[in-house]
Amino acid sequence: MAAILSELLYCQTPISDYSSGYNLLDLPEQRGIVMASYKDKAYLIGNGVYANGLKFESYDVNDYKVNNEAIDYKSINELRNMETAFLKKD
Repeated sequence: MAAILSELLYCQTPISDYSSGYNLLDLPEQRGIVMASYKDKAYLIGNGVYANGLKFESYDVNDYKVNNEAIDYKSINELRNMETAFLKKD
């Protein structure tokens, strides 16, 4: 919604006035994304996917057969904290 109103309709109102999201075209190059289904959740950080479902899996976004040797726990925890803050938002 934020990207459509800002970029296509040239809305000058601050995004926070009408959305809890962000303009996806203005996000930083390095960012994390939370993805979820009805039973699993995954965090995309850089090229690493950290899937947290029935079992924890970590692999490269370009090739799921390539496991990540180092798990970025710091970035995963930062995403979890942001996600929790978003869900608690009034």
